[in-house]
Amino acid sequence: MGRMHPFRKKRYLARARSQLRRVSLERLIPTLLLYGSGLIRSGFGFLIGIMIARVFGVEDYGLFYTYMLAVTLSLALFGESLDGGVIRFYTYRLNHEPDRASEVLGSALVLRALVAVPVLAAGLGFVQFIAPNWLADPSIGYLVLAGLFGGLSAGLVSFVCTIFICQEKYIARAALQPAMNAVRCLCLGLGVLVGLRSLDTVLWIDVAAMSVFALSALWYVRRDLTNISFSQKMIAELARFAGWSVTGMVSVLLVMGLSAPLLIHYWGPREAGIFGAAMSFAVVLEHAAGAIISVQHQGAAKLKHRNEFVQFLKRTALVSMTFVLMLAPIGLFAGPLIPFIFGADFAASADLFPIVFLATIVHILTTPFGLIFVSLSKPERMSLGPILAFPVWLFFALWLIPQYAELGAVLSVLCGRLAQGLITLALVWHTLSGHGQNEQVQA
Repeated sequence: MGRMHPFRKKRYLARARSQLRRVSLERLIPTLLLYGSGLIRSGFGFLIGIMIARVFGVEDYGLFYTYMLAVTLSLALFGESLDGGVIRFYTYRLNHEPDRASEVLGSALVLRALVAVPVLAAGLGFVQFIAPNWLADPSIGYLVLAGLFGGLSAGLVSFVCTIFICQEKYIARAALQPAMNAVRCLCLGLGVLVGLRSLDTVLWIDVAAMSVFALSALWYVRRDLTNISFSQKMIAELARFAGWSVTGMVSVLLVMGLSAPLLIHYWGPREAGIFGAAMSFAVVLEHAAGAIISVQHQGAAKLKHRNEFVQFLKRTALVSMTFVLMLAPIGLFAGPLIPFIFGADFAASADLFPIVFLATIVHILTTPFGLIFVSLSKPERMSLGPILAFPVWLFFALWLIPQYAELGAVLSVLCGRLAQGLITLALVWHTLSGHGQNEQVQA
């Protein structure tokens, strides 16, 4: 093939740049919509945390943060780790085999049930046998069990959100999870107003609110669930996709939250509460990475050739950098707001936030690049970064937390995030290197 004429090459490059800007804008708008949804959702979550902090104090807030870690881990097991496979296969079936699309949804529900039984049984075993013998406060076992049940309900809501994503109903997707947190906030607020002062009782009210909302969400998509079926083959495919995904997600969540139980063990609930208040702000910001991944997921599934991968990475980098620039002012002003919002007992959290914010920026900039492994049907590579980063975090956590308490906890989180980002970028570079511009990329 002869070389392209300079004039034609110039026009081609101009069209390519114009298309890149247009596609980036098209992806940025729903990403902003989902990120706005995450902010509203986290805003209601903040109100819940503020109520707990103001009514029950810093020590009970440390216990509440442990409960929320159990909710988030349970959500990863029952919901978000399974969503990637559903998006991939359900989107394909909707476009190419609509008569068989319901098989994906039915298989996803069956897989959730198969996961729920052993996990909840393990939770009951933890309450009955481990907590009374190994924990200084056995009641923590009931908080963990409540978190597992709450995460199961949140996982069903996440399943409904996945249906909306595949159908490109971004407004419905953006509204659903904030609505769930609004209901939780309302129920907990009413419980506090009527004089409930038992943390266990308040948290079980939270679980009940999530369960009722999950059933309502399933009723809303009842037409999509009509005549659903399942197959052993599809369950196996979803499980294969979820296996590495759940390992990666759990590793990420342990890096973010396991410091709280370690702080309770080495220091006490107060230090865990101070750490949890600083990290709660990071959860809001990290919805940016989640929004980017949700919107870019469908585009990643269509990539084949190296030039398509490169263009995808450019679009992803552009969106990620846009969010970083938008979030930069928060890093300057959010820290001093923590004691104002949560109370004077949380003043030490303000000193921790700059480190937490830096770890969050690293996560937003690097994690979405791992989506290229979706198109290669190699979910293990997307999960390899957080899996390998977990022992890095654990080393620093066991070294720093016993000496420096909550400061050591946030420093260990930063080390884990840096390790995860570097590993992800190295895997992306290794995958794309050695392939020609129009050559199909093989994992």
